[in-house]
Amino acid sequence: MSYGRRRSRVGRSLLRGPFTLAFLAAGVLSGCSSCRRKDEEPSRDPKFDPTSDAAPRPSASARVPSMSPTELRDVRTRLDPDLCSEGAKRINSLHNRTPTDPIAVDILSTCLKYGNNAWYRCVVSAQAPDVADACGRKYLQPPDEPMK
Repeated sequence: MSYGRRRSRVGRSLLRGPFTLAFLAAGVLSGCSSCRRKDEEPSRDPKFDPTSDAAPRPSASARVPSMSPTELRDVRTRLDPDLCSEGAKRINSLHNRTPTDPIAVDILSTCLKYGNNAWYRCVVSAQAPDVADACGRKYLQPPDEPMK
């Protein structure tokens, strides 16, 4: 190795040094800009109250005046899954749909969860779609006490 060749390497590294430092400084400065303090949390709407929408579930005593003793007994009696299917078919026929119309899947799944004899008797005796829908609103509700 000659002295001249070594000197050219040193010269190239000296020329690269300022560029390297410039890139390094630019990277540090751009990185610090992301470290700066974030803006404060956006102000909340004073009208919004997350607890206001959480209405308490109606208790059993709230439903008692509108039900006869027979209805109260039937509400506590679970319904056979086959009768849930029959009730969903009845609702479809009242709404002028085919008995196996997939729209009744929601009714069927709710019946499988909360179905009871009171709902089934109401749906079977209903003569209009509105009456059958009211049966669902009245009887297909989560129980206040565990069903037996």
